[in-house]
Amino acid sequence: MLTYQQCMGAKGESKRRFLADGDGLFLSVSPKGKKSWVVRYRQDGKQESAGLGSFPAVSLAKAREKRDAINLAAATGGDVKSAMSDKDTSNFAYYFEQWWRKTAPELSAAYGSQAYRRMERYVLPKLGAKPMDAITPQEVLAIIQKVEDKGHFETARRLKDHIGRVFKFARFEGIQNNPVEGINERLRPRPKQKHMPFVPPSEMPQFFSALRQFGGERQTKILLELVIRTMVRTNELREGRWSELHGDEWRIPEERMKMSRDHIVPIVPQVAALFEDLKGVCDDPETWGSHRGTNLRPTGDEMCAISENGMLFALYRMGYKGRATVHGFRRTASTFLNECAKFRPDVIEMQLAHVEGNKVRGAYNAATYLKERRQMLEYWNGQVDQWKATGDLLG
Repeated sequence: MLTYQQCMGAKGESKRRFLADGDGLFLSVSPKGKKSWVVRYRQDGKQESAGLGSFPAVSLAKAREKRDAINLAAATGGDVKSAMSDKDTSNFAYYFEQWWRKTAPELSAAYGSQAYRRMERYVLPKLGAKPMDAITPQEVLAIIQKVEDKGHFETARRLKDHIGRVFKFARFEGIQNNPVEGINERLRPRPKQKHMPFVPPSEMPQFFSALRQFGGERQTKILLELVIRTMVRTNELREGRWSELHGDEWRIPEERMKMSRDHIVPIVPQVAALFEDLKGVCDDPETWGSHRGTNLRPTGDEMCAISENGMLFALYRMGYKGRATVHGFRRTASTFLNECAKFRPDVIEMQLAHVEGNKVRGAYNAATYLKERRQMLEYWNGQVDQWKATGDLLG
């Protein structure tokens, strides 16, 4: 079966190709990258096919709904053409798609893909075909509690919010039912948040001693040091592209950022040197987080991205299992820079690319504090140099 992310990421090749979803549904991808749905079915002993519209105008969920209707009509001698054009404008799937088309442009590509997949996985199979007026609070609560049972409390609340927004969207078309109303009273309280383990600034020399002695790939070691020196998120680094480097700036496009806007990372001399070092060990001319083979496929010519777990497992082999995470180095930097009191909190938060908590302020605050962040990164990298030099003496 296809996923929303696979559909979005499908690229055109030299010839038209068809990606199978199952039961006769295919995503057709033209050489220019245009995507459309095709369903193949048998009727009266003959192989037939029909187009269902372009993607993403016709979503994956909607294409599957049409495919099922067509297969049923073909198997029972029904009218296939009616099945293709029939739109049930009373069910949850219809209003979800209408709401999603309005909402999706406001979201980052990464978050939008994740949100859609969650709805596809947990909600649409249960509520998609049901008329809006027939959906009960008990049905919605059962979906949310099933997610809570897995320990995914934040996901459960996001699903509840999405369902509620679909019903609010439908209200202006005469749908008065709102099964989400009052459901908060039945949700489990959020467990107390546990902070990720991290290496405190006082122990950074010991970390660099362990990193120097680590026998893993040079590429992984460089990426770990770049995470520390740039303060970016793990995915922002390992999915980085050489084309994002512009002189003394690394410009990360908004589709790869959690805060849904472009992020500029000043490149200080130490970071520039690491990027040059990375060029010598990277096999891919486009992305610096890819190499030939992985821990699961150590041989062959296929280019594979270094996974987030690959970097985490490197920390495990260095003796930091349960003591540190790759993401935790952002907390190391934040702790040190806030305690040194040389830089404004806004400057530190902007370098960490944190989303502004105050939505009104965030909407109007376009400042990037680029000059101050460059000065801060120069100071931070100077401190990292000291820790690394001390670590060399320890080892």
